[in-house]
Amino acid sequence: MRVENVRPIYNNQEINKQNINKAKFEDVLNNVQNMTSEKELRQAADSIEAIFIKMVFSTMRKSIPETNGLFKKSNAEKMFEDMLDTEYSTEISKSGIGISDMIFEQYKDNIK
Repeated sequence: MRVENVRPIYNNQEINKQNINKAKFEDVLNNVQNMTSEKELRQAADSIEAIFIKMVFSTMRKSIPETNGLFKKSNAEKMFEDMLDTEYSTEISKSGIGISDMIFEQYKDNIK
């Protein structure tokens, strides 16, 4: 896998309700290989965990039937659920589920 022209990693302040949807999991994961400090690596690992949790929530949400009784979900309701999933994933990633720690431990010896 070649890694070229990779954007700088997002820091914890930038990973918020809006940016978590824009960040691409693979881009962040590829950036981990080019970290120059433990602080950057920790931030990248935390970002990956938050994005992963968001992906899990989105996938779980898709498994639920879209109709609630007689009516289909409105666009506003879909948008609200997406924002709610983003908020949940951000809050869960603050306490962590262990993914960021595993990524950090795996890549900490590769810091340049």
